[in-house]
Amino acid sequence: MQFSHYCEVARWALDASTVTYREIAYALGCHAQPVGALRADRNNRASGSYPGEETDQHPGRLKYAVPLLCLPNGEMCRDSWEILSKYHGDLPDVWRHKFDMILGPAVRRIMYNEALDPQYSHLFDSLFVGATDMELAFKQVGESQIRSGIRTLMNINPETVAEDKKRIVDFLQECDDFLEQIDDIQAHQRECPQWWIAISSLCGLLLGCPDYGGTAFNAAALSSLRDSYQAWIKEISQHQTCRLISAYYANHRHNSR
Repeated sequence: MQFSHYCEVARWALDASTVTYREIAYALGCHAQPVGALRADRNNRASGSYPGEETDQHPGRLKYAVPLLCLPNGEMCRDSWEILSKYHGDLPDVWRHKFDMILGPAVRRIMYNEALDPQYSHLFDSLFVGATDMELAFKQVGESQIRSGIRTLMNINPETVAEDKKRIVDFLQECDDFLEQIDDIQAHQRECPQWWIAISSLCGLLLGCPDYGGTAFNAAALSSLRDSYQAWIKEISQHQTCRLISAYYANHRHNSR
């Protein structure tokens, strides 16, 4: 799914490497059968967070998680973190946990809350840009079920979204404190690209970074989202971490294509 911030981690990791790859992207709700077939062997299941974890859904849903990378030799990188690690090095366990279990799920629920708002139907429609005729037919027939199903699956409501926004603010402050201890940010970016690709990818859609998705997905402009959301982004963008993420996108994402 092109809009997924976890897929953006993998896509950017590949774009910033020397390998060539083909991205097969499925529209929302249309990926289960092909991805499930590739992950039929339990050893091929993803190991990170997944939509539905918010409502205590069975981890069998990891069978349908994206992204995954199939290599010519038969090897499979099962999730964003294995792809990132293969091409740019391992994340420290503590940061992988924070990115995967705190930042990623919070951003996911907040962004789906925006995309599912019927007053902003262009956001939902943007998730199907480039879809096949069959995928568009699925959307046309089942749009209301897709919307309600995602809300139920992730427990999306005003209270949980408010909690997620607080969780993100706390996380950004923790990152600010971490980055203040680094004397040379540019050197850290060169030495630890995996850290910067991960945090930037997971926050890029949230912050409305223009280069989000590389050439694979054109995210809706921040100005097209509701005023209250824009005001919140303006507020959190005062964090040093957000300023650095925006600069990292501007300086590195387009050079990775």
